[in-house]
Amino acid sequence: MTESSMIDQFKHDKSTVFSIVPYLVSQFMPGLYPGRFEIPACLDDSHPQKLTVGASEHMMYVADQKKPTRIVTPSFIIAQVRKGMQRD
Repeated sequence: MTESSMIDQFKHDKSTVFSIVPYLVSQFMPGLYPGRFEIPACLDDSHPQKLTVGASEHMMYVADQKKPTRIVTPSFIIAQVRKGMQRD
């Protein structure tokens, strides 16, 4: 039996981020899988660019365990981080 990813259990967890900025918005979150997110430049603000994100996961080491523990980051947290980046 193969070990499946915890995010497989959250396949219906989706959030959407829209952008009207006229340049590519790109963010890489090391340690998060998936952890690269990009929204293309918006050339017409009446048709914003859309990015749909799902849950991501990262590994966390716990002192008394030999194997790391998988931690799921819900899509709305990823979307909030993206939204904060666009405010800059």
